[in-house]
Amino acid sequence: MRMLALGLVLVSLTGPARAFDPAIEFQHLRACQYLSATDPADGAINDLWGGPTWVVPGEMAVAGWVLARGGFGAEAAAAASYLARIQNADGSWCNQYSGTVAVDSGRYARHTAQAVFFLAAAGGHAAAIAAGTAWLAALQDPAVKQGSDDGLVCGGYDGTGAVLTDRWTSDNAFAVLAFDVAGDGARRDRIVAALNALLRTGDHWVRSIDKNGVTSDGTFGWINFAPAFLDLRYRGVAYPSGLASGIRARIQESAGVNAGAVREFADGPKYMPGIGFQASLAWASAGDPAAAQAHTAWAETTSGLWQSAADANGDAGGWIDWSYTAGGGTANWWERFVDTSAYAIMVAKGWRFADPVPVPPSPAPPSFPDTVVLYPQPAAGDSVTVAVRLAPGEDALEAQAYNAAMERVYRGRWNAVDAAGVTINGLRRWAPGVYLLRLRTFSGGRVARLLRPARLVVRR
Repeated sequence: MRMLALGLVLVSLTGPARAFDPAIEFQHLRACQYLSATDPADGAINDLWGGPTWVVPGEMAVAGWVLARGGFGAEAAAAASYLARIQNADGSWCNQYSGTVAVDSGRYARHTAQAVFFLAAAGGHAAAIAAGTAWLAALQDPAVKQGSDDGLVCGGYDGTGAVLTDRWTSDNAFAVLAFDVAGDGARRDRIVAALNALLRTGDHWVRSIDKNGVTSDGTFGWINFAPAFLDLRYRGVAYPSGLASGIRARIQESAGVNAGAVREFADGPKYMPGIGFQASLAWASAGDPAAAQAHTAWAETTSGLWQSAADANGDAGGWIDWSYTAGGGTANWWERFVDTSAYAIMVAKGWRFADPVPVPPSPAPPSFPDTVVLYPQPAAGDSVTVAVRLAPGEDALEAQAYNAAMERVYRGRWNAVDAAGVTINGLRRWAPGVYLLRLRTFSGGRVARLLRPARLVVRR
């Protein structure tokens, strides 16, 4: 259960229904991202509008993956850098953070698997990916999980450091993705084999299996179809026969004013768009688009839960978390969580977790509105290009960078400068902040010009 306390102005969000617009939802995800060049929490995607006080790594990772998939490379890169900064020394991530401080020190397998999957999509951060997959690999060790060598990862650790020995279908489904993107096919395939042999039952997957091999079905919900909403058939997972109809029968309304709505879990008292969008991804993967279309129709035209107009914070987008199935009433208007937005965008655009994230094109050499052009700006990676138009006879360029205390942190000189510019490398060693770049050109070994100082912003 998510419980939040925020000092926000309470207003009504309900308004006329309108067709869902992914562009508004992307705006909401970007509005939920905290950006500050001087704060180590820069890049964090809060789970709802506001400062980074409620950051859940797994849910943030799903939102980051969707931003990367949608071409918002700078935002995805900033989010990935934040996750790399807060990664625990053992390679895991805690369950929840305020800024960079863990406020729930449990370490669930799911959050680390989701973070690894996103980091691979965002690009870079090889060390963080390697550390994360090594931590997940340890959860397969029979000695760690205190049970047989069944190939599955256990749940991780609770806040006291005690091992969560149960093996959850959801944790293992995300671990398949993590090992796959990390290139560890052997560990991926061990989990796939166990999902097929140990966790599949009837028309769904069980919720978990304990260290003694005893399965638990629990109350039917998203965990029981997690491998399908992650589209794991492309990684070798066999779907149970009748999966799509089983999901419909248990959690989707078949008739009445709320036809198409999806409950939080079987016989649950709440309709929940986030679960409905996850179910819709599973239906798409299992070949039942009609069920997904019915949920979309309910969500857009009946539910009144999508925030299509700007709220008191000036933020449009996001889905109010739930509405009661009977008697009226909804979650608070500000309870609009980023993973729901991410899943809604995926459904609207027909995206699946099996899709590759497009590699952003290399920036083209810029035009020259000024003497010096820096790109990308701000610089979130390890390098920045300095494009300078040399005058006839100039044959070399020198750059010196100074921090806010006017301490020189860099000096470089290039004797060959073409239209694409020169590259300053090693920015990952610079602290986030604003730097002054002073440049001068040379001709025949003598200083020719002092160029206008340029401002360089470095962020993580």
